[in-house]
Amino acid sequence: MTNTSPAEVLRRAIANVIAGESARDVPGVCKRYGLAEGIGEEAFSGKFRYVMSRLHALNPAQILQTGQAVLGDYRDSALANAVEVLEDANLPKITMITRRRLLNILNSIVFEGRLSLFEFLEPVYDLDSIPSPYHVSPTGESTRPIRGDIYQHCINNHDWDNEDLLKHLGFLDGHQRQVFRLLERVFDPEIWDDDHPEGGLLDRINQVLKKDGYALQVTGMISGTGIYKVQQVGTPGATPADDEISALVQRFDEAGIRDLWEKALQRRHSDPGGAITIARTYLEQTCKHILDEEGFAYPDDVDLPKLWTLCAKQMNLAPNQHTEEAFKSILGSCQNVVNTLGTIRNRIGDSHGQRGKPVRAKPRHAQLAVNLAGSMAMFLLATWEEHRSRVGSDPVAE
Repeated sequence: MTNTSPAEVLRRAIANVIAGESARDVPGVCKRYGLAEGIGEEAFSGKFRYVMSRLHALNPAQILQTGQAVLGDYRDSALANAVEVLEDANLPKITMITRRRLLNILNSIVFEGRLSLFEFLEPVYDLDSIPSPYHVSPTGESTRPIRGDIYQHCINNHDWDNEDLLKHLGFLDGHQRQVFRLLERVFDPEIWDDDHPEGGLLDRINQVLKKDGYALQVTGMISGTGIYKVQQVGTPGATPADDEISALVQRFDEAGIRDLWEKALQRRHSDPGGAITIARTYLEQTCKHILDEEGFAYPDDVDLPKLWTLCAKQMNLAPNQHTEEAFKSILGSCQNVVNTLGTIRNRIGDSHGQRGKPVRAKPRHAQLAVNLAGSMAMFLLATWEEHRSRVGSDPVAE
């Protein structure tokens, strides 16, 4: 019985590609990809067999690594397909609900930017191997590729929208890695002069992806523009503390607190300056929510340090409300952290013009600001919950 596992399919695809070289060159090509060396006479007696004999010594993880390396040098649709199948086998699956939600988002945008539609699609799809949905033989097989249909319905007649196009290309039932490559292509620096002009698109896509444990994140830079890749995460870029804070803010969604927190998390890598600004806004909104619920009035133009002070007094968290030195020190440090958040935001956030030599916010700066804001807000919210249930008690001492 033939072994048709994803690893075996990929072995055969790799062997077919390398066997396309001359028998004289096959041993050197195999060596280039880390496969065992052999003698030329063996390759002349059968190139495909020569490559397969070396690939069978590799485990599935090594086969995938080799396939990805070969695909980087050879454009071959069967090889690309086989690599994606094995990649999919090792990844948690996105649901059909997620695919449909993504399709709905993508239906309203312009894909190609400065490129032609074909230039946008070709790095993701082999348009000459995907069958036409219309031109089929009496036996039910397609008689021509989809390329001509795309030209007819997307360029000539404009009677396919993005949803029609992507459905025909297999967005709903194709390989998951191909879905990810399309999303990455949408934010490819090659396509736009700067960031994608569709405001909020990254956040909208990540709101959907994160429900299945993925997010589009910046993994590198080219000419000052981020290179986005779909990464496997809990909450995008999450740490255990992120998850704990996220679980707490779920209970305060009516104040918009949860939305601000999630935006701050998502932008730490893709937009550090924006993440820093949102982190402060998140903490401000947390303070205002608590004061509003407590019926405590405050000026419209009150700044974050003052908001924190007002909240702290309401919940017996001000340093001067305690005599124990340990509590006084901790609570004074909290006030200092809040003041520092304002300093970070004003210096390297994106809400103010910068004086002197600008300081460009980096992901590590955003990570610091978001973590600080998250920890302070979590302390406030948790203390407030305790305060509401034990009115009149000392929330710190208890």
